[in-house]
Amino acid sequence: PSNAIFARIGGEEFAIVLSDNEQEIFTLFESIKNKIASLDIESNSDTIKFTISNGIAKKSHRTKALDQLLKEADEALYEAKGSGRNKVIFRQ
Repeated sequence: PSNAIFARIGGEEFAIVLSDNEQEIFTLFESIKNKIASLDIESNSDTIKFTISNGIAKKSHRTKALDQLLKEADEALYEAKGSGRNKVIFRQ
């Protein structure tokens, strides 16, 4: 979306700040996850497949600071990774 702010925050982790509604954000990240999972890269005689795990947090009265919001998104990300990977976990 045109209102998104995208940044690499370390290693293989990226952050995107959006102001869309919850359903649109969840739908966007499900679409990204599905597109990445459908990629097949041929390398020599091997096929390389990809997956992505997403942790999403919503700003609320509890999360006034960006650091807290990133912490909640990070916790959701680790939940996605720990529960089977290739998932989108949305924290309210």
